[in-house]
Amino acid sequence: LYDESLVPVGSIAIYVEGASKPVFLSSEKEFIVGRKVEETSQIMLDLSTLGGYHLGLSRLHALIRRTGTGYEIMDLGSSNGTWLNDERLVAHKPYPLTNGSQLRLARMRLFVVYRPVPETKSNNN
Repeated sequence: LYDESLVPVGSIAIYVEGASKPVFLSSEKEFIVGRKVEETSQIMLDLSTLGGYHLGLSRLHALIRRTGTGYEIMDLGSSNGTWLNDERLVAHKPYPLTNGSQLRLARMRLFVVYRPVPETKSNNN
């Protein structure tokens, strides 16, 4: 369905349902998903141009953060909720985000594809 090889190692791609290309590609440590209404220094995936307001997206809806093994997502107290693979998230609690996860932010459906940085094996001999 989505070509993982197009995503650079250590990066994450976010697809909106029905899109053939990612709407966001990031190698940053963390970023906010929502609707950008004013200038901010935070790295942000602004979904307002894709109907975010009409689909119930909060300005600061969710946070996606890189972890040692992949990514995690945390709802930031959004008005209309966040779902990960049909499970509603508890606000301000991080959840592991697996490659190929389906997200629903309010009524907007997204898919996540990433290629984790391979873990280096340490040799303690």
